[in-house]
Amino acid sequence: MMPNIIRNKVFTEFALETTKDSIKYVRPFFSKTASGHPLNDKSADYDGFNDSDENYDPWNYSKGGEFNTDDFRKALYEDTRDRHNSELANGIVVGVTEGEAGLTKASALIIGENTLGVLFKKVEGGAFSKEAAFESGKWGVDGNLYVDGYTYLYGMNPGDNPEKVEQQVIAIQDKGSGQFFAAPGFEVTIVKSPQVRDKFLVAPPKVGPSSATLNEAVATTGTFVLEIKVDKDTAPKWFKDGETELRAFGRYNSESDFEGNFLGEVELRMDEYMFKPSPTTIGVSWSQLTEITLDRQTCPYEVQAA
Repeated sequence: MMPNIIRNKVFTEFALETTKDSIKYVRPFFSKTASGHPLNDKSADYDGFNDSDENYDPWNYSKGGEFNTDDFRKALYEDTRDRHNSELANGIVVGVTEGEAGLTKASALIIGENTLGVLFKKVEGGAFSKEAAFESGKWGVDGNLYVDGYTYLYGMNPGDNPEKVEQQVIAIQDKGSGQFFAAPGFEVTIVKSPQVRDKFLVAPPKVGPSSATLNEAVATTGTFVLEIKVDKDTAPKWFKDGETELRAFGRYNSESDFEGNFLGEVELRMDEYMFKPSPTTIGVSWSQLTEITLDRQTCPYEVQAA
């Protein structure tokens, strides 16, 4: 139960009297960066391999964000993705094949063992999209602007709502040890860490049992190589064998972003919402003890025992 004394700290009360009254609501919209670049890598459906078409609108900016519809463009604290304008973005998940120098999009996760790489560094050309070549610049060359300890792994299935898939947690990195705390059904082991650190924060990093066998392109700094085991019996219901793709976002240092290429801008809009009250039935119940207590407090005389 919430004491009434703190009601004003939890709720905002409006003195509305008629059905024609309205609420003026100021809320933020997150569009593009200060220099006009998109924020596509902050949406869960970004994979770094395919350029978005000109109508791509991951934040549904063009829809206007009607407050009373099932639209995630609401106030920041009402959004399940509350990191549009923060220093967090999705890395590029790639396959890890021994002996190969190129990089390809990672296959979907399967029951059993999966070995994948996550790029938190600047990529150029090749299989990557033009968008990725630009937006990956936020991580710096060889990931020197990547901040270790804040990486978050989650799963995305075909057709999933990008707004909600971050709730499909696979593992969360501990910023102290650098290791991953995996959700039930998963086991995550770091084969190679992206920074010069090991779990005791001592250089050099632990780079698996045999880094020489790693793909040449993922054996550099700024790249995670992860082994993810999926247990058939305890995997969550949202996981689909051979369909669920790994997604990962991490934190970058924006102090050197003097041109505002990688930090978003916020547009404040004032929206008007009509006050449309509807009758609601309220039920009240009480105990016999309550009746006795109320009778004693309201009775003008005291009942004497016989």
